[in-house]
Formats: sequence, structure tokens, C-alpha cells
Amino acid sequence: MIKNYRLFIDDMREIPPGWLGCRTVSEAIAVLAVLPISEVSLDHDIIAARSNGSLYQALSQETFKGVAYYIAAMPKDQQPKISIHTANVGAAQSMCDILKVPFNETYQHYTPENYEA
Repeated sequence: MIKNYRLFIDDMREIPPGWLGCRTVSEAIAVLAVLPISEVSLDHDIIAARSNGSLYQALSQETFKGVAYYIAAMPKDQQPKISIHTANVGAAQSMCDILKVPFNETYQHYTPENYEA
């Protein structure tokens, strides 16, 4: 299988040019299940919007960890290259542990310049 899609999973940040974007856990898992994905850039925290338009950190425990668990359960030869771009460093470490990937090679704080062609 040729893997040629890159998937950017984040509920708030702009999707970089050349990347497919997913805003929810279920959307990301659906894409991973049907498309050949060669690389994933993964956020952790999911921010919710209040009805008045302001943002707040969701009180629920929903995060993008479900996507990390899904990828970790994939056969090794089908797992995409992973980078984690969350601003939550502790959560990035937790996701690296789930994925069994080295933190210092996988985590990179998000900046748009990291995704320029």
C-alpha cells in the first residue's frame, strides 16, 4: 500500500497546506481506517466553545488520546510516522508512552513554520 497522505489532527489550529485535517477523534479514526496515511501530526487537548463564543478548557476528559490508542493498535507496518504538536508537554509525554515512541524525537511545540513545504 502506498502511503501518501499526511493527517493534521487538531480542533483549533489552521490545517497546514498539503495536509488533510481532522477536528474530532471520530473523524480522525475514520480517516485512519480508510486512507493510506504516511504521517500524523497530533494535538492532545480539545477546547470547547461556550454559547457566548468564548473559549474554555473543556471540563470533560475528552482529548485526542483516543487517536493515539487507535494508532498504537494498528499493525506496526501500517502505523504512520507520528509527531505530537500539543502545547501540553505532560500530555505529549503520555501520548508518546501510548504510542511507544521516543518523546525527544516525536514532540515538537506547534509553530506554523514547522509545516511549511
